[in-house]
Amino acid sequence: MVERYPSKEYMTGTILVSRSKIKFMHKFTIILQGRGSEINQHRINPQERSKLEHLNLHECILEDVADILDVETDQLISGESPIIGAIPENSEITVFDEQNGTIYKEEVQNILFQELNHPDSEMFEIYNHDTVYAEDHVKGQFFEINVADQEPFNISNLKINITDIEGEDYVTSIQYKNFDFSFGDYRSKGVHFFLSNE
Repeated sequence: MVERYPSKEYMTGTILVSRSKIKFMHKFTIILQGRGSEINQHRINPQERSKLEHLNLHECILEDVADILDVETDQLISGESPIIGAIPENSEITVFDEQNGTIYKEEVQNILFQELNHPDSEMFEIYNHDTVYAEDHVKGQFFEINVADQEPFNISNLKINITDIEGEDYVTSIQYKNFDFSFGDYRSKGVHFFLSNE
């Protein structure tokens, strides 16, 4: 005789398997905020470098540098691939739950000093020859990661990637497990320039 309906034992087993797949998801948002920079790089020739070395690059205005490089002022601070990074000692990581309650907060410098972040966090270097950097000092939210995970937040799962630009460190990206960041909102606090070491 052909059985048209599954047995009670089979149905019960199916229900148990289905329930075992239902797992609570921890949802939280990781934000890195504080002070940092948006940096654009411009290659220069020896003559331009010589002229720039006679300027006070920390106090000169955009027009002074634009005249030497023979470019428009907006080209100095609106390149195609700016480096956006937070200064570790002037920024912090905050983690919010779904109700916007704070579940973690710590200065980035302390996290790095105590090596609390993921051990596979990366370090990059940018050292150029004959380059002038336009550094737009900014303040606000740099990176944000929205996470839905089976485990609660753990700082040891957060990669904090650093870029050394001519001797100064910036946090240029973060990653939590396989969750990538999106850029946040920040505002300019003023522009200054500096030259490559060589």
